[in-house]
Amino acid sequence: MVTAMSETLPRILVLGASGLIGHGVAVELLHRGFRVTGAARRFTRAQRAALDPSTIEIPLVDLSIDELSRLIEETKPDIVLNAIGALQNDPHGKTEEVHRGFVERLLPALPRSALLIQISIPGAPCEDKTDFSRTKRAAEALICAAEKPYVILRPGFVVAPAAYGGSALVRALVALPVALPAQELRVPFAATALADIADTVDFVARRWVAGHRQWVATWDVLEAEHGTLGEVLVSFRRHMGGPKPRWTLPSWLMDMGANAGDLASCLGWQPPIRSTALAELRRGVVGDPSAWSSATGLSARNLRTTLAPVTIQEQ
Repeated sequence: MVTAMSETLPRILVLGASGLIGHGVAVELLHRGFRVTGAARRFTRAQRAALDPSTIEIPLVDLSIDELSRLIEETKPDIVLNAIGALQNDPHGKTEEVHRGFVERLLPALPRSALLIQISIPGAPCEDKTDFSRTKRAAEALICAAEKPYVILRPGFVVAPAAYGGSALVRALVALPVALPAQELRVPFAATALADIADTVDFVARRWVAGHRQWVATWDVLEAEHGTLGEVLVSFRRHMGGPKPRWTLPSWLMDMGANAGDLASCLGWQPPIRSTALAELRRGVVGDPSAWSSATGLSARNLRTTLAPVTIQEQ
């Protein structure tokens, strides 16, 4: 049911609304009274129920400019949140097409009256070593050059009830009685609560409906005082009641596991450990949230208060 309050809030089209960030933010915005339409290649039954009745199952990454224009014309969004992402090339899609290629077609399909909010990644471009990070950064460059209003959000290690990619890898590691090599444990690792992303979209959307239309912003949305990967693993192990580490996993064995995960992904599976997830984990997660905090008045939640209640997937 559309309430009087929701009629005053902008319409938001969430692209990739079946993923970790897209689905979580879409559901949270719905709970806050926003008019949200979620679009993705496919939804689980539970995801459709959470977003019902506004879900559209459509192969977004395969759409042409004209087809994207029709989708946007039919849904009439004031704001488009692009949360589409692919960790690495597999039968589900290639990072180049999912990140840069899709944004290249999306931009001309967007009317000037709409705001694009793009989910990207933190870190310096010179540190982008994987196809995942390079194509995410290429999508950012296209958006910045398009002369249309945009807000690029760069969350850190996203903590949410669901687990995908790096978050699935962290959960898998703490479920085993093993420790990582000291070099990996010292990597800086800043977390981001899913609620912090939702709060930011909420802030921008309310400013948009109030008449603030000249958005040209790129924000790191993550902890200001971040810890290390080792500290994150300790927090997750304590949270999930994982076993105490008894052995240290050698780096070469982690590499072998990642390569095996890559082979499994070629068969259509998505195991938590794959080469890109491991490479991004070793890279670490850093950023400067000062511009975000200054512009929005928001500050990141602490990791210990962010961890969601344990779900069946973690038991």
